[in-house]
Amino acid sequence: MDHPAACPNCGQDLSVWPQARHCPNCGQETHLHAPTLWEFVHEFITHYVALEGALWRTLRGLAVPGRLTLEYLAGRRRLYLLPLRLYLSCSFVFFLALKLNATPPEIEVQRSGAESAAVAVDELQTEADELLAACQGPAPASAVASAASRPTEAQCRDAQRLQAVAQGIASAASGAASGGNLANSARVLAWAPYAMFLMQPVFAALLKLLYLDRRRSYGEHFVFSLHLHSAWYLLLLAAMALPGPVDMLPLLGLPVYAVLAMRRVHGSPGAGRLAGMVVTSLVYCTLLVAAAVGMAWLAMGSGH
Repeated sequence: MDHPAACPNCGQDLSVWPQARHCPNCGQETHLHAPTLWEFVHEFITHYVALEGALWRTLRGLAVPGRLTLEYLAGRRRLYLLPLRLYLSCSFVFFLALKLNATPPEIEVQRSGAESAAVAVDELQTEADELLAACQGPAPASAVASAASRPTEAQCRDAQRLQAVAQGIASAASGAASGGNLANSARVLAWAPYAMFLMQPVFAALLKLLYLDRRRSYGEHFVFSLHLHSAWYLLLLAAMALPGPVDMLPLLGLPVYAVLAMRRVHGSPGAGRLAGMVVTSLVYCTLLVAAAVGMAWLAMGSGH
C-alpha cells in the first residue's frame, strides 16, 4: 500500500514525513491493510497471555489481597488490566463455567423424558377409564372389556387407584415439560451476572460508610470492590474445579481474602472496625439474598 498523504484517523498532513510509520499527531500506523485473524491472536498473546503480559501481572497482583488496589491508587495502572475490565473478564469466565456445569442439559433431558412419558400416561388413563366404565355399567365393546365379562370388586378398586396415579403422573409430567424449577433456575442464572454487576456500587457505598473516617473517595472504594469480587470469582472457579471435600478450601478463603485485603488497603482494624465489618457483611449478604429473590421473581415472570 502506498504511503497516504494524510492520516486516515485524524487527517494530519503526512507529506512532510513520507517515511513515517506512525502519525505524529495521533500515533496511529500510517500503513494500513485489511485485518487478519493472526494479528488479533498475536495482539492477544502479546498483551495478555505472554508471561510478562498484563494478564499475568494482574493475576499475580490479585493473588496478594489488596495489592492490586494499592497499585492502582498509587498511579501504576498501565502495568495491569483496568479494574472494570478485570471484573468483567472474571465474571464472564465464572458465569460461563457455572452455566456449563448447571441445569440446562438437565432441563433438556427432563423435557424429552416428559414427552416420552406422556404416551405411557395416556395409555394408563385409557385403561383406567375403560375399567371404571366396565365397573359402572355393561361391559363396553373393547379389547380390555372383552377379556372378562365384568371386572371384580377388587379390580374396580384397582382401577380407581390406577386412575389417580395416572392423573398424578400427568400433572407432574406437565410441570416437567414446561421446564419446572430447572427452567426457572436457568433463567435466574441468566440474570445473575447483571445483578452482581449492579451490586458493585452498593458494596462500594457500604465500604464508604464503614471507612467514613479514612477520607477515601467513593471511586476508590469502587475500585476495591471490583478487585475484591474479581478475586472472589477466581476462588469460586477454583472451588468448582477442585474435587471432593477439597473444594471447600477456596470457599473458606472468601472471607479470609476480604479481611486481608481490607487490612492492606485501609489499615489494621480495631475492635469497633471489626464489628463494623461484620455488620457490613451481614447487610451485604442480606442485599444479595434480596437480589436473588428479585431475580427469581423476574425469572418466573419472564417464563410466562
